[in-house]
Amino acid sequence: MSKSVSVKKAFDSVAMQYDKLIRLWVPWYDELTQITINNLACKTNSPCILDLGCGTGNLSSAILDRYPKAKIHVVDV
Repeated sequence: MSKSVSVKKAFDSVAMQYDKLIRLWVPWYDELTQITINNLACKTNSPCILDLGCGTGNLSSAILDRYPKAKIHVVDV
């Protein structure tokens, strides 16, 4: 098994649990994500964004919903 396949497999095994737990650990998590998106003011339709501590990518996914041409680089464990 290649290294990238094993990393993906490990990520997939905890991602759903992580999404449930983050909502317990961070009160108003979904609302905070929506507030962040609502306050994002890009001067272009294709912004370049760096998402540090992206978790499972919920914020990046919401950004792509608003700016489908965005280029997003995500970093986490």
